[in-house]
Amino acid sequence: GYTYCAIASLSFLNRLPSSPSFETKGDLLPGLTNIPATIRWLVSRQVGYRDEEEEDEPEDPHKTQREALVGIHNDTPLVPGLTLEDEEFVGFNGRCNKSVDTCYAFWVTASLDPFVAFYSSRHNTGLEDLANIPEIHQVHYYSSLGIASLTATDIYHSYLGLAALAVMKEPGIKSLDSALSVSKQQRERVTQQRETASIARKIYWKHGYPISIRQDNPKFKEKMASSEEPPKSIKDVVGAV
Repeated sequence: GYTYCAIASLSFLNRLPSSPSFETKGDLLPGLTNIPATIRWLVSRQVGYRDEEEEDEPEDPHKTQREALVGIHNDTPLVPGLTLEDEEFVGFNGRCNKSVDTCYAFWVTASLDPFVAFYSSRHNTGLEDLANIPEIHQVHYYSSLGIASLTATDIYHSYLGLAALAVMKEPGIKSLDSALSVSKQQRERVTQQRETASIARKIYWKHGYPISIRQDNPKFKEKMASSEEPPKSIKDVVGAV
């Protein structure tokens, strides 16, 4: 999570390389000092996945729900050919010796996303060939996600799991801005609203009412030229102030 936040912040500041020959210019401090090492560390967050029941752990707090869902789990999957039993799966963790977690599928893939376009095409990093993730595939069975396969689902892990699929260009999911963690469509809407809000406005008077008009309005000069005097009561208040 911290690595993702750092990379996303550098992206907002235009401090990430846009090409392999990227060099820091002027008095800007360097962003990532060792991109290959960063990529290697992120890719190494893939670890072999073990189902919870295979691990030597105390009483499983989600055992009852998992047993209730096992019937659904064994049904024919909605995606032809998808199975959690016949394939070798991996998950992502946040640091060494930690268990896999659905949310890290996003933290890792979103952190890698800024480098995929130009870097993997020139170096054999394997960024575009990340392994299958069982927690992500859970969505095809239950329409939502939890911290791991066959665990209680929640909005947090469901969103980040779907966001990870968007980063990996899963068909049927809107394109994602990996730095903002929102769809590119939503990003454009926010950008447009910010641009609109930044345009200066003026007030003109009509029939005793103040009307706000943007300075980029084609009728701006016409409306301002036809502005009436504000009501005397308004003038008196302004004069008193």
